[in-house]
Amino acid sequence: MRQEKEEVAPAPQASTPTPEVIEQPAAPAEVAPQAPASQIEESVEDSFDAIPAAQEESVETSIEPSTSPSQEGVHVPRFDDEEPTLYLRKTLRSGQKVVFAGNVVLLGDLNPGAAIEADGDIIVMGQLRGTVHAGAEGDLTSTIITSSLRPTQLRIADRFWQGERNQSFFKKSPLSGTLKARLDGDSVVVEALPAR
Repeated sequence: MRQEKEEVAPAPQASTPTPEVIEQPAAPAEVAPQAPASQIEESVEDSFDAIPAAQEESVETSIEPSTSPSQEGVHVPRFDDEEPTLYLRKTLRSGQKVVFAGNVVLLGDLNPGAAIEADGDIIVMGQLRGTVHAGAEGDLTSTIITSSLRPTQLRIADRFWQGERNQSFFKKSPLSGTLKARLDGDSVVVEALPAR
């Protein structure tokens, strides 16, 4: 490597102040008189008194539900047996395990060595290459939905999915699109969900 020489400007020489400048006293700073603290507090309190207080009646009338025709047909059903759902927006790496008493939705990949165990359904919006166990407490109606299925192990309740054991990891799966694993009798079946 060749380094180029840089020209450095000489440092300016410090000049010593003349005695005339040192001997001249500085002008005293003027300090503005400050009002006593009690006067400041009174003026702040007076400014709050000038603000009109909000009346409770006006608040109540502004919260009344709208009866517009566009909202009359909207009804959000609530179910008493609705399970809690855990939403994860991350990629689970090897060694990470999620155990949840409900449904799990993963917006990311489930890498080999990572695991999800849920009492309800499992949805993986990414590559499913780790271990999944839906219906861990024995729920035979649980399902697993994913966009890419290459699990290390897939279980629903106490049933395992055998899958394509002799297919290479690098070859594309014959199943494509969004896939759903569910129980059909005593065996786990994987099927493609219809596109809309």
